[in-house]
Amino acid sequence: MPGLGHVVGGFVRHNAVALVALFVALGGGAFAATGGAFLGRTGTVKGCVASKGGVLRVVKPGKRCPRHTVVLRFNALGRPGAAGAPGKTGAAGSPGAPGAAGPTASAYAQNQNGFVFVDSATDTTAVQLTANGGAALSVPFAAALHVSGVVRLRNNTGSGNTDQSGCRPQIAPAGGSFSDVGPEMLGLTNGFNSFNDEATIALVGELNVPAGSYDARIVCHRTFSTGSTDQNKFNGDAISVIAVAR
Repeated sequence: MPGLGHVVGGFVRHNAVALVALFVALGGGAFAATGGAFLGRTGTVKGCVASKGGVLRVVKPGKRCPRHTVVLRFNALGRPGAAGAPGKTGAAGSPGAPGAAGPTASAYAQNQNGFVFVDSATDTTAVQLTANGGAALSVPFAAALHVSGVVRLRNNTGSGNTDQSGCRPQIAPAGGSFSDVGPEMLGLTNGFNSFNDEATIALVGELNVPAGSYDARIVCHRTFSTGSTDQNKFNGDAISVIAVAR
């Protein structure tokens, strides 16, 4: 049969565990938050439980428990909890304000070569930015050059010949060589007696360029005729170039 001292000791130890649990449940968290004087370097709190009566006394770090007490140590902060579930996706933000318009530059020319025959052998210039005292387009930024233009052809020979001309937009660095920047478009006219037949050709083109100065023009040539000489003449023309930053 166990001795009375063993029974009393077991009773005290069980009471001490119960008291510690109660201490943590009711007030132990306060030591972690505000009781820094009782919190040891290792994050534990030291308690002394009397062998008789089971009274719990919390002591400061470095202090020893009196005789006839049981020393207890426990974590003040407790174990980390499990990670929480991911939160819901937030609502989409409002659209941002529209950005500022990019820089542009433009140039225009018209009506330069009235009643000039369209040459059958070589390209004949209908209209050009730098012709007749015009100026090249200065573009101080990398840009897409958008070219648009129109050429009106007239066949008024009165000989009844059919004449077809093809026209193309071109761009060149100022003082440099021209290159085609759009498709060739065709215009067909018929010169019956005194009837002045006309054809209007619309043209578009585009070219990406670095910053610099640029010239633009529209050239035409004879592609087909039932007569032996050129029939089509320029009778109005225009070209426009717009530079859009890219």
